[in-house]
Amino acid sequence: MAIKKEIQILVIDDDAADRFLYSKLLSQIKYPKYSIIEASSGEEALDLYEKYPSDCVLLDFMIPNMNGIEFLETIHKKKVPLLPTIFISGHLNPIIVKKAYDLGAKINIDKSSITCEILNKAILSSIQSIN
Repeated sequence: MAIKKEIQILVIDDDAADRFLYSKLLSQIKYPKYSIIEASSGEEALDLYEKYPSDCVLLDFMIPNMNGIEFLETIHKKKVPLLPTIFISGHLNPIIVKKAYDLGAKINIDKSSITCEILNKAILSSIQSIN
């Protein structure tokens, strides 16, 4: 399947510096072009998830109002189609990672190891795994 020219990403992270980092890293990619929608809490993320059709979600584990697992569980309960989701955390507890995968997350990335190349590859792989 061909890669879209522009990919919309919903970034869910309570840390403004992390959201800025992901945007900066993705802006370095020439193709595809990434557009970013940001949410800093679980409630805001749920609202944006349903209002704006994104191609992929970057989801932090520790977000206000709910954690990343609770966010994925809420999406399942609402019976909203799950978008390709990349679970990003600095707290890579194997039990949490397994739960994220069980709920549909496609890839898990440790925040301390994120690079432009890793993020781009993870996004493209997660989107292709759905299509």
